[in-house]
Amino acid sequence: MRNIMTKNNIIFYVPRTSVLNSFIDPINIFLRRKFNVYIFHADSLYNSTSAEKPYNKIDIGKMSLNKITHTVKAINPVVFFCIHFASINDKLMIRLMKKLNIKTYYLQHGLLLEDQLFYVKNDSYFRNNFFFLLYRNSYFIRNYLIYICTLSFNRKEFHISYNMFFRKIFLENTFEKAIFFTNESYEMVNKYFHFRRDQVKISGSPLFYRNDELIKYNENPPVIKQKYILYVHSPFVFSGSTHLTYITEREYLKPYFDFFIEEGYVVKFLLHPREEIFLYTDLYKEISNIEIIQEPNSVYLLHDATFVLGHSSSVLINALCLRVPIIQIPYPGKYECVPIIEEHSLFINSPLELKQTFREKEKIKDFIHTVKHNNDLPIKITSFEHIADLLIEII
Repeated sequence: MRNIMTKNNIIFYVPRTSVLNSFIDPINIFLRRKFNVYIFHADSLYNSTSAEKPYNKIDIGKMSLNKITHTVKAINPVVFFCIHFASINDKLMIRLMKKLNIKTYYLQHGLLLEDQLFYVKNDSYFRNNFFFLLYRNSYFIRNYLIYICTLSFNRKEFHISYNMFFRKIFLENTFEKAIFFTNESYEMVNKYFHFRRDQVKISGSPLFYRNDELIKYNENPPVIKQKYILYVHSPFVFSGSTHLTYITEREYLKPYFDFFIEEGYVVKFLLHPREEIFLYTDLYKEISNIEIIQEPNSVYLLHDATFVLGHSSSVLINALCLRVPIIQIPYPGKYECVPIIEEHSLFINSPLELKQTFREKEKIKDFIHTVKHNNDLPIKITSFEHIADLLIEII
């Protein structure tokens, strides 16, 4: 009788399932061939839902620690993947997996910024969302306290928790392996984790689904079919890292959009996957020649754009890799520019400066030429299949 190989189980933990479409789904297309994939999430604490997926989704948001523990034991994963490490529940999941002798791996899923690694919020965000944050985190805090007081009640556990929460030291709660898009991201996170170099893989920034798509694109880039400005949205209002509201954000961005529309461009607004598209469609319905889109694979949107407009996003890194001219504009509130993007983009401080800069036709022409012929970029683009291959390799 022929032996049938049983697939091993793996678990991904994501705070919300909204991240699945843009990152986890494209990887799982390839992982499902070798593993049974489970998704732990906390949608119930965000009042959100997601579409059906071809793998097992388990909402642990309001689940007791005892039930989470029994669920993990029943699944018996070979690896537990985290895409964050800063929240209470991230830390709890990592500690629990250590207790259960299950390997934990970190997987970068987007742009990493120093000032956002630990979810820094502004005061107005806490004031405006105090009761929601209290409600949501009460479940996480309860489970963490139960973990410390029942499963791991000793001085060492208190020491580890104190270091993580108050000193941002993860040396005793580190991941066994990690995959980063770039060396810069690795070095940023490594200040807190102190990985050995053999624990880390650098994947490149995923822009294509399959390896053969990447090869085909490099060998024969598609002909540009249309001209437009692509604005890459960052969820600063959603994440609470700005004092702006959705309405004041629109009023802030509108003069930039108006300039390009007056110049004859269509503006395509690439909405971040965590946002609700119907909200933005309604907000911007009065502005003509602007199209709100939410496209997980933005490679051809980027390729066809005359300019990419944005603040700080992994999509801007992809635009850089595709040699599409980037115009960076500031955003009110605390956020950090990405050095590599800043080095290869045009930074415009205001709508007035934008108008003045575009009057200098030769300057714009030289900028476009420099970007299009830049062969010395320290970032490589890759495919989700390649990241899946790396995950399979390290598992």
